[in-house]
Parts: sequence; structure tokens; C-alpha cells
Amino acid sequence: MTLNASAGGAVTENGGAVIADKLLVLARNSSALDTTTNDVNTLAANVSASAATFAYKDATTVDIGTAGSTDGINTIAGNITVTALGAAM
Repeated sequence: MTLNASAGGAVTENGGAVIADKLLVLARNSSALDTTTNDVNTLAANVSASAATFAYKDATTVDIGTAGSTDGINTIAGNITVTALGAAM
């Protein structure tokens, strides 16, 4: 699954859940997917604005890896926060 806001936006959520084997987030501005019900196996992200941050929260565990052509989580001097709650869903 790809969430693409690279043209000038941010990727955020208000409730619900992102559930996928691989998730690729492409954003220009600070982005946060911090609902505790998210459940992704592999996460990759690219946030392109200087000092823009990225945050992700997962209900179980998550690997930072490759999705599409993006490897890992990349920012330009922005903070990265990944939280894996380790709970069984």
C-alpha cells in the first residue's frame, strides 16, 4: 500500500487503522500515523521537507525495511518516532 502526499502535503489519520503487508509513505510535510490499531509488517517512508518529522505507531510489531523503491525511513533532519506496542490483535 502506498500513501502519497509528496506533491505538498502530509499523511495523517483520524481513527481507523492502516493494515498492510508493506506500507510506503511519501510526504512533503510532517506526517503521523499514530492510531494504536495500525498493523503493518514492513514500513518505509520518505518525508522530503527540511526538518519535517515522521511518526508511526503499530499495534503489534513492525520492521523498517523496503517498500517500493524506498528503503527505511528518510527525513532531512526531521525526527523519526516509531512505536511498536507488541500486542496480539
